[in-house]
Amino acid sequence: MGVVGGEKKMRMGKNAGNSARSKRQPPGDVITVGSGPEAVRTGSIIVGVAGPEAVLKVREARSAATASRSDCNRRQPLCAAPHPGPAFTLVELLVVIAIIGMLVGLLLPAVQQAREAARRMSCSNNMRQIGLACHTYAAGHNEKLPPGSDKINDGNGRFSFLAYILPNVEQLALYQQIDFQATGTAAWNYMSSQSEIAATLIPTYVCPSFGENPVSTKASHEFGALSTYNGNAGAIRKASEGRTETVLVRKCVVGDVPHNGLFDWGVEDIRFASVRDGLSNTLMLGEIPAPKIRECVSLNTYPYYARCWICGSYNSNTQPFYCAKVCENPINRPENKANRMNHQSFGSQHPGGCNFAFGDGSVHFVTEGIDFTLYRDLATRNGGEVAVYTE
Repeated sequence: MGVVGGEKKMRMGKNAGNSARSKRQPPGDVITVGSGPEAVRTGSIIVGVAGPEAVLKVREARSAATASRSDCNRRQPLCAAPHPGPAFTLVELLVVIAIIGMLVGLLLPAVQQAREAARRMSCSNNMRQIGLACHTYAAGHNEKLPPGSDKINDGNGRFSFLAYILPNVEQLALYQQIDFQATGTAAWNYMSSQSEIAATLIPTYVCPSFGENPVSTKASHEFGALSTYNGNAGAIRKASEGRTETVLVRKCVVGDVPHNGLFDWGVEDIRFASVRDGLSNTLMLGEIPAPKIRECVSLNTYPYYARCWICGSYNSNTQPFYCAKVCENPINRPENKANRMNHQSFGSQHPGGCNFAFGDGSVHFVTEGIDFTLYRDLATRNGGEVAVYTE
């Protein structure tokens, strides 16, 4: 009995010791599920009672896994950064720049041509508006066109047709500020006094390709907001052409003015019924100034032979016709003589010619290579010529 009891006590003591050792082991050393390296990596617990060697191995494996994860975290930014590609060499860079330069050189002229085409179209619209304004004026004045320079004071220093059509180009307020019945050189006085009325720019009267200041601040006859559109004052027919029927309105130092255009100076206004050659075959107005005027002996500085829209003529001894021109020179070929204001050519900054409005209100681009006889035939309203212009 004593032996048996002693053995029981010894076994109980061993079991108690094992139990105590079990309790002293840190959590996670005795594992419940899984085995092998995967269990160690994932933190699983191994089934069974782990002895000291097993516990040591588990701890070493965990330390290695933790160190591996820390090392990976430290290297992650370097691993994620993309590896830079190869850079351009100097030769490749120069080739790219050369190609870009060639493309710009090819595209720039096309862009400039597109812009000029847009400006020419805008100019054509301006002339169409002026032509229609003249027709609207005639509809309210017994089918008479506005005067080139009105009859008061024999037309000297008087108002131009561009002033008379102001209400029809949406400038009624400006029109109402002008005293058209004033005596003497009323229109000229607006310019010489440098009035605000004469300095008022009317965009419809200026070609977008003019390229210079449309409002001249020079004194006297060169002052005011310019017009780059002039009326057709006809053509002087010579004996060498077989036509000597021309009647002169003015014998002027700066160029004689005939009586066969659509705008006259100081005489009875032109009726549409007198345009026997046909409105569609007669020029009404064209562009000025011709670019080659800079090479001539006179009128070769700004504003050339463009003048303020308000004045039709000047009352000096030379008697220049400011708002109309006689077709005595080809398009874009100004007369290279001193003081030839009235005979300077129609012309423009558009390459190759200029726009003309015809008597019927249509607008055509007339090239500078037009037959000169045909051109002058188109300038007369009653010459009886068979003159048809086709673009």
